[in-house]
Amino acid sequence: MLRYVVGDEIMATMELWHRMNLLDVSVVFEYHEDPAITLTLSGVPKFVRYVPSQDRPDTGSSTGEIYRESEVCLRGEVDLEHLPGEYTVSRAEFYTASGQEIQHDLRADKPFPSRISVKDPTFLVVPDLNSIDKADVELIDEQENPISEQELEQLKLVIDYVKFHMGLYLVTPSVLVLIGCVRKLL
Repeated sequence: MLRYVVGDEIMATMELWHRMNLLDVSVVFEYHEDPAITLTLSGVPKFVRYVPSQDRPDTGSSTGEIYRESEVCLRGEVDLEHLPGEYTVSRAEFYTASGQEIQHDLRADKPFPSRISVKDPTFLVVPDLNSIDKADVELIDEQENPISEQELEQLKLVIDYVKFHMGLYLVTPSVLVLIGCVRKLL
């Protein structure tokens, strides 16, 4: 069984065959001891291709309907509100472009919809350990990759070039004002 601690990001993928345009998909997991505590993985479906129903025998239709095949990368984070213990898949929620919310009950004690399966229906949230297993500290030698003399000279030339042109840019307006004032006096 997969195990996570607070701060972990849980990722899952879902492949879908559907007829409507989907904007968002969520899979909700319930805490075993209190179903009010949930952890939701959600994502945006990415269209893959159009597929006729006869290309997929488990769709239950051979009428030539066209389905959209999409993939969804589902993500969710284990937060402080997620108590240590077992979480089990509860439902899938689909939000369509027309504003519909479609829910499918995925609990083991209910019949699974024929087109939705969950590979890992349970996982554990485990408490943080209060120790560090291993850490390595390495001092960094700043002279490990020193700049060569040639690179330093090139850098100095670039700096001098920029200084010269910045000086021209900054001095030009004041020189033009000075020339204008001198012309008025003459």
